[in-house]
Amino acid sequence: MDRGRCVDLGCGGGHLGLAAAELFTNEITLLDSNPYALELAARRIKERDRARITTLCADVHTMPIPDASVNLVISRGAMWFWDKERSLTEIRRILAPGGTALMGGGYGSPALKAEIYRIMSERNGNDFGVRQQKTTLGSTPDDYAPVAQTLGFDVRVVHDDTGDWLLLRKPAVSPEARS
Repeated sequence: MDRGRCVDLGCGGGHLGLAAAELFTNEITLLDSNPYALELAARRIKERDRARITTLCADVHTMPIPDASVNLVISRGAMWFWDKERSLTEIRRILAPGGTALMGGGYGSPALKAEIYRIMSERNGNDFGVRQQKTTLGSTPDDYAPVAQTLGFDVRVVHDDTGDWLLLRKPAVSPEARS
């Protein structure tokens, strides 16, 4: 995708959005409700000298982003903390017709996941994996999918070695216009 705007929701330190910046020439907004996370993201942006990447401190449930102004929404590891209907309604509002959202979580590969779990268990106790599962309980891509369908998204859920993902596409023509 080389045109339009990309928003990384719940960007944390900006890792995913900055990785997207390496692939796309889009204007990219790193959005998070945590000002400290955005400070980290801003430092990383400065290190890369990326004029087309900005930060925005906002809540995913009430984003100060114009309607239908975003072509791509991405998010890794944040949807577990959102209200499903409110967040998806906002995402649908900001997405342009035909826009796409890719949200979920994963570690990239089974080997990397095992290594992260090992390190986190050493730091935080052997129950890290159990606590991680409790964090996502009720907020997985499978849990979001029916809500997204009722909001009119084309929905695909993917479970693979990279993680668990929800791929949403806003129809290019609204259901009201089809009638």
